[in-house]
Amino acid sequence: MFNVLRLQHFVSHSLIALFHFMHGGLLTAGIVVTLFITGAASYGNLHDSQMADRIRQWGNDSGLLATPLEIATTEADTGKLSISMQAVADHLAKRFRVAKPAVKDIVLAAESSAKTAGLDTLLVLAVIGVESGFNPYSESAYGAQGLMQVIGKYHTDKFDQTNNDQALLDPATNIRVGVEIIKEYLRRTGSIDSALQMYAGSPDDGDFVYANKVMAERNRLEQISQRGKPVKS
Repeated sequence: MFNVLRLQHFVSHSLIALFHFMHGGLLTAGIVVTLFITGAASYGNLHDSQMADRIRQWGNDSGLLATPLEIATTEADTGKLSISMQAVADHLAKRFRVAKPAVKDIVLAAESSAKTAGLDTLLVLAVIGVESGFNPYSESAYGAQGLMQVIGKYHTDKFDQTNNDQALLDPATNIRVGVEIIKEYLRRTGSIDSALQMYAGSPDDGDFVYANKVMAERNRLEQISQRGKPVKS
């Protein structure tokens, strides 16, 4: 009888202890869940900019996100024109009767090559306008090809002809090579006017006819870019 009572007492205490343990565990779990929901709600109430700041901070601490310079470079290479350059592109498309998407790509290529070479984008666009009228497939009687009318046999060091003998008909390639030629002539002569005359194949022209024509076109494009809208041709 005594053993039975002891057994009953043991079972009773065990059940009570088990109840307290389970109650405590559930309470702890409830606290954890509540904290998680509260935290999620607080993050859910953050503005996008606040959330972006927290993510960016985590990225900077972990080294997994781009630096501000890398982000700026990425944004600059999105393929978009500034308002002023868009006005220039619209004007050129209308003036030379070329589709706007094609002119946009040419202007972007001119910006990229000019930036790399340290030249003026509007100057490059002026040369393209004078040389080819924005026709990437134009070719002169002397073999000058493409947008900037480059004679490939004189500048084989500036592009690869091994796999494509029509490389200069690619707008981006033609612009890059043309810009490199102008930069080379500028380095030789020390004068943009003289460099342009050499580019035209008439370095001995004391009247600078070609250079004046290009600079007049360049100044015209500058006026359009400053106004932010096309002007009548």
